[in-house]
Amino acid sequence: MDCKKILLPLDLFIDQVKLIKSNNLHFRVKEGPNKDEIHLLAQNFNNLMEHLEQSFILQKTFVANASHELRTPITRMIIGTEIALSQDRSKEEYQKALASVLEDSEKLENIISSLLKLAQADLEYGSTNLEKVRIDEMIWSLQQEWNQKTGMNSLLVEVKDLPMDEDQLSITCNPTLLQIAIDNLISNAFKFSDHQPVKCVLDVKDDGIHIFIIDTGVGIAPADLDNIFKPFYSSSSKAEHSGSGMGLYMAHKIIMLYQGNISVKSQKHQGTTFHVHFPLF
Repeated sequence: MDCKKILLPLDLFIDQVKLIKSNNLHFRVKEGPNKDEIHLLAQNFNNLMEHLEQSFILQKTFVANASHELRTPITRMIIGTEIALSQDRSKEEYQKALASVLEDSEKLENIISSLLKLAQADLEYGSTNLEKVRIDEMIWSLQQEWNQKTGMNSLLVEVKDLPMDEDQLSITCNPTLLQIAIDNLISNAFKFSDHQPVKCVLDVKDDGIHIFIIDTGVGIAPADLDNIFKPFYSSSSKAEHSGSGMGLYMAHKIIMLYQGNISVKSQKHQGTTFHVHFPLF
């Protein structure tokens, strides 16, 4: 067999790889019909590109929105302070102005904290090898942390029949990223249920790992369900429910990064259930 003909699939693979730039990370090389070494190489390369694309989107979307979200409270603080200082005012007026500055400062702190957490998570993802993480152990650890934080048994964990095979409980991931995702869902449940008890159910079935985060809070209006995973989105008008709007966005992106999916069911004033599913491969 001619040497050039043998190397043709490899040459085609190399030519396709050269087409990939920072602006088309969605591009995937052709894996071909033959289950040979070139097919395996292309398949692994495409899997790597999927991880890189999701990580890149996670950063790019945040940066694109962060400048606007940071500018808004800063502008309000400057204008409010300038108005307060433009002339002598009563004690009550100064207190009102300071309260407004404090509110915007807290919003800034939330956004900056999310930015730092995202940067830390990305560093962890980029510098640390993926490892198998037992999801049941992570959930028990999160329960302990939340119950210590609240001083009561506020996070209730229910684990269905555990499989004997440890691999069925394990997810290949970066532990830091996955913990951020699950913790953000739990934090969101506590916030929108006004810190009433939250339930976390772990169920391992033949099709993979299922995690349910269940609260009895205010619920989500049907019109808002399509938007809750967008960055900086918040549907709440209550001050105690305010936040950076990044928690669910980050959770969604991280879960997708590890081939999982997330869905939500909710009814106004009756609570919300987030369902995370990691398929078995």
